[in-house]
Amino acid sequence: MPGPPARIRAGILGELRVYCSARGLNVSPMFAAAGMDPVCLDDPNMLVPLNAACLVFDNVARELGDPDFGLTFATHFTPGASGMPGALIMSAPTVREAMIQLARLVRSFSPQVGANFVEQSGVAHLSWTYPDTVTAPRLHYVIFSAASIVMRVREGTGTLWRPLAAEFDHRAPANLAPYVAVFGERMRFEAPINKIAIDAQTLSRPMKSSNPALFALAIDLAKRWIEADPEVPDIIRDVRSVIASQLARGTPTLDCAAHRLGLSVSQVQWRLEQADSSFERVLNGMRADLAKHLLENTDKSITEIAFALGFSDPSTFSRAARRWFDDTPLKIRRRARRGEPKAS
Repeated sequence: MPGPPARIRAGILGELRVYCSARGLNVSPMFAAAGMDPVCLDDPNMLVPLNAACLVFDNVARELGDPDFGLTFATHFTPGASGMPGALIMSAPTVREAMIQLARLVRSFSPQVGANFVEQSGVAHLSWTYPDTVTAPRLHYVIFSAASIVMRVREGTGTLWRPLAAEFDHRAPANLAPYVAVFGERMRFEAPINKIAIDAQTLSRPMKSSNPALFALAIDLAKRWIEADPEVPDIIRDVRSVIASQLARGTPTLDCAAHRLGLSVSQVQWRLEQADSSFERVLNGMRADLAKHLLENTDKSITEIAFALGFSDPSTFSRAARRWFDDTPLKIRRRARRGEPKAS
């Protein structure tokens, strides 16, 4: 079942208004149409629906006639205009610490969005996923988010750094040339999760704008936001992050999740029980969310989706889809192509 609507802090929306105004576009009607309170434009810490923000980004791209709007906006985005996330990245001592804390901050900046930072064998992956409450087209918002991270690393290190690889959970843009300049040649679209790969040398680079006092303040505020947000228990967010990073390698296990979280199996089980959940419920919820998105918003084959979700074969995935949606994957996809109501 869908959880509470995903939200984000409104810091980027005020900058969006400035960007659009300079190009003769009034975004106020778009905010109203998306059901967002215009007060958010002047309150960077206000929580607004992520789905509505994605819808506004998509409408702005259409009105401006810019098929690469998410990328364009990110390259013009003022450093620090996103509020605490931008301040955290720019004030971190190193790129590594910036990415570690950014993944943690997503818990408060974008509740219900799963984020994970994993470093292994000299390469780190910053990944994130969206819940099924995000139904609006999100190409522009996802690209904006990823490109903004790349741009902050470039500004902080004084380099023209590009990720080792980048993955996105939506269809590829029509023209990839401008994206290569930001994300490099190794891009993958219609992936199960969004991911940026960072090399060891870049991870160790100091940030030129490092500010220990501001960095400590950002971390402290993030902790306060997390403690003040009771909607998604920490353990569920943590388990979702582990599952998201492990799905493509096969079915995630409780043992694996416990090991990654530095807890015993019984500790994970107990904490999930206190949150009125279980490992299986979280795993099935993650798979159902991703299955619906991949079926309705990508061109990946049923077989590819089955393996991306950690199933051993397409038939097992099809049986699971029947349990989740009371329908077959193929029928769900056909309805989406015809513009009929999406799976619930």
